[in-house]
Amino acid sequence: MANYLTGGKMKILSKSILTLMFAGCFLVQSRALVAGELSWSGDVTLVSTYVWRGVQQFEGTAAQGTITGSFGKVNAGLWYSSIGFGNGMVMETDPFVSLSLPLDKLNTSFGLTAYAYDFKDYNDAANVEFEIFATIGAGPFGLALFCVPNQGSMEAYVLSSTYWLQFSAAKSWKDLNLSAQVEYGNYSSRFVNASRTTPVGDLVFSANKAFSEKLSVGLNALLPLDSDMKTLYWLKITYLF
Repeated sequence: MANYLTGGKMKILSKSILTLMFAGCFLVQSRALVAGELSWSGDVTLVSTYVWRGVQQFEGTAAQGTITGSFGKVNAGLWYSSIGFGNGMVMETDPFVSLSLPLDKLNTSFGLTAYAYDFKDYNDAANVEFEIFATIGAGPFGLALFCVPNQGSMEAYVLSSTYWLQFSAAKSWKDLNLSAQVEYGNYSSRFVNASRTTPVGDLVFSANKAFSEKLSVGLNALLPLDSDMKTLYWLKITYLF
C-alpha cells in the first residue's frame, strides 16, 4: 500500500496545512488560549445504519461517537464509527481541530479533519485524507463548506479535489427538535461511482426527542436529488457525557 506522506509534494502539502492550522489557532486566539479553561465533552451513538453525505457506508448497525476537548476557542477531538468492509469490521477514526470565531450574532469556525481507519489507513493510495472546513451560523440556520484538496488519497479517483456544501435549518416543535438539511457537491460523487465527476445532492430530515438531558432518540430520512442515489431511513440513539 502506497503511503503518500512519504511523497515529496504530498508531504509538503500535509505539513503545510497542519502548520497553518495550528499557527492560526495560536496567533489569532492567543489571549483566549491563555484565559481559557480545558473542558471535555462527548457522546456515544448507536445508528441502525451508517449514512454519510448521502451515501450508505454499510448496511449494518454502527456504534459512533465524539470526544472533544475545548480550550478557549480551540477545539480538538476524535469522531469514530464502526464500519464493515469485505474483510470485516474496522473503526473509522477521524481526529479534528477547529477554531471558533464568533462575530457579533454570527457563529463561525474553521478547521481540519483527518480521515482514516484504525488511525493508519484510508485507501490503497494513502494512509489518511485531509479535509478543510468552514462553518457559519445565525440562529436556527447554518452553512458549512468542506474541501478535500489535491492529495494522495485522490489518486484512486478521477477527481483531483472535492467540495461539499451543507445548508441546515432547525426548529423546536412541541417536545421534538426538527431539522432539515440540503447537501450538494462532488465529495460523494466518487463513492456513488469512482469515475463520476458531476456533483450529487440530497435532502436530510431529522426528528429528535430528548428523554433526559443526556439521552435522545432520532429518526432520519434522506431523499436523494440524484437517480444514482437511494432513499435511506435510519434510527439514532445518542447519550451525551
